Amino acid sequence: MAERSTTEKIAVPTMAATYVGAGGVILLDPEPIAAAFAAWGYGDEARIVIGLIQAAAGAGLLAPKVRIYAALALLVVMIGAIVTHVQSGQPVAALPAALLSVAVGAVAWVEANRTWLRKATGATEPEPTDGPSAPGA
Repeated sequence: MAERSTTEKIAVPTMAATYVGAGGVILLDPEPIAAAFAAWGYGDEARIVIGLIQAAAGAGLLAPKVRIYAALALLVVMIGAIVTHVQSGQPVAALPAALLSVAVGAVAWVEANRTWLRKATGATEPEPTDGPSAPGA
C-alpha cells in the first residue's frame, strides 16, 4: 500500500470531523440556527438541506473514491455561506467559511490532480516496494 500523505492522515479527517460536526449542529440544534437562517432570508428547508450536505459530504471526505465530489459539494456550500454573510452585512462572520473554502478547495485540487490529471496523461501511481530490489532476487 502506498504511503498516505499528511493531507490524508491529518487534514482530511480533521475537515471531515469539522463538517460532520457543523452539519450535526445545524440539524440537531434547530432553534438558534433556524433563527439565523430566517434572518438571512432562508427557510427551514434550506437549513435542513445545508446540514445534510455538510454532514454527508464531510463523511464523504473520508472515502477516497468520492472525496473530490464531497469536497466540491462543500466548496459550493462554503461559497454560499460567504455570499450570505457578506450580503447580510456580516463580513467578519464570512472569514471562517472563507478559510474552510480554501482548505476544502485544496483537497479538491489534490484529488483532481491525483485522479483526473493522471488519467489524462496515462500516468499511474508508483507501485510501493519493500525496499530496493536486486536483479534476479
